[in-house]
Formats: sequence, structure tokens, C-alpha cells
Amino acid sequence: AWLARVDLVDSNAAAKLAPLPWKLSLRGGHLTFGERELRVRGAHGALGDSGFSEVAAHIQLGKRARLSAASGKASLRLEQWFPWLQKQLPLAEVRALSGDLDVALQRMALRFDRPADVSFDAIATPRKVSAALKALPAPVSLTAGSAQVSATQVRLDRVAAAMLDANALVSGTVAMQGPKVEIALAEGLLGEKLLQWALARAEVPPHLEPKAPLRVAAK
Repeated sequence: AWLARVDLVDSNAAAKLAPLPWKLSLRGGHLTFGERELRVRGAHGALGDSGFSEVAAHIQLGKRARLSAASGKASLRLEQWFPWLQKQLPLAEVRALSGDLDVALQRMALRFDRPADVSFDAIATPRKVSAALKALPAPVSLTAGSAQVSATQVRLDRVAAAMLDANALVSGTVAMQGPKVEIALAEGLLGEKLLQWALARAEVPPHLEPKAPLRVAAK
């Protein structure tokens, strides 16, 4: 059996990955590969406008090649990813997506012939994220907090969400299958603009309309 090691320092190596529309630029890292495995350590670079660093991976080669371990960090430019994601996921209700999402991949494993069975854990932190949804009167902004993401659920931890003149800290769990949603709101404030929009949609009689601002907390 043979084994080779490659150390990349200040590299300008670039490649095109078939499933993705952007160029992969690998600026540094350590690669060890042989007949039966490929190991990556300390890889950093960019995929399009999205950077990645501290990437480690172990790929077992053969008839049923599999990624047995992976970790790393990435900063995803959502304007770059949204057009591609629209073709891959049911995002018909999302009109636009912008901002940055910092992702720390803690663990990932998958068989390349069965990608739907992927197992992973990651923490995502929004950085001035804005999402425009068809059902809402204005974009929703996400500016703080985090989400722990796995293949089965998303767990929100005090994600700061705002729309029009309303804002709240959102925590809870969204199950991927079902789906099942358990959400809690804290430090919520409903302003006049959002309140009037909600009341109009609910067709609440004028004499029953509450006065803004309203403080909201719900579980």
C-alpha cells in the first residue's frame, strides 16, 4: 500500500465541483492520501465568495466510499447561496435572502451512495441576515443568537428577530420530520405597523383593537 502527503502553503489551487456552480479555491492545508483513504487537516480557502477554515475530513475510499468524519468553519454569503438553494429545496415562499451565516461544523458522516442518510451537528450564527417571505409585509432580520442544526432538528437559542417595528428573542425546536415546531418568544415588542397589519388580516373589529406597543412573551 502506498501513502502520499501534500502540504499546501499560500496555494492558488482551484477546482470546480460538479454539483456546485462556484470555484473552490484551496489556499492551504495538509492532505494525506493512499489507496484506501484521504485525510484533510487544517484546510482553508473559499467556495465562491464564502470562506472556510480549520477543515478536517477523513474519507474512506472503495466501492462504498464514505465520509467517516468532518469538521470545520465557514462563513456563508447568503446572496451567493440563495439562487442555488432555490433549485435544491422547497423555498417557493422565500423571495430573497441576504447577509452572512457563520457555521461551525462539529461532526459529519455520510455514505456517498446514500447522501440522504447524512448525520451531522453544526452551530449557525446569523450576521445581519435578512429574509423576505411572500406571506409577510416586510423582510425579517436576524442579528444575534444561534441555531444548533442536525439532520433531524434545528434548535434555536435566543435568535434576535425583527420585522417592521416588532422584535423578539426566539428560542425553541423545529423538527425536520413531521414537521413539529415548539417556539418560545421572549422580550417581544409589537409596534403599531405590525399590529395593524396583523389586525387587518384577522379582520378584528376596530373597537376590539389593542393599542401599540404590546409586550409579548409566549411559549
